[in-house]
Amino acid sequence: MKNYLNVEEGKNSWKRYVSTTILASVFMLLGSIIYIIADMIMVAADESGKSYVDFDSGVAVGINANLDFLLSHIMYICWIFGLWIGIRFIHK
Repeated sequence: MKNYLNVEEGKNSWKRYVSTTILASVFMLLGSIIYIIADMIMVAADESGKSYVDFDSGVAVGINANLDFLLSHIMYICWIFGLWIGIRFIHK
């Protein structure tokens, strides 16, 4: 059984911190691309024709607000996943 007092220190060079930051940023960018594509699909699937994407403000108008709120948090879930990968595999 491991004890919290017998902790092994991870690999903590500046290159590992930079690569983890870049990896987490890339995952957040991918999450935001998924969000934009999901918004476009929801607008295209709307049969009433009342929903549209306002590109000036970056908001999908006329879709379910709760679903849009849920989808907007996909980028943060992807960011946390990228951060976890960086800590788990890069910093060990």
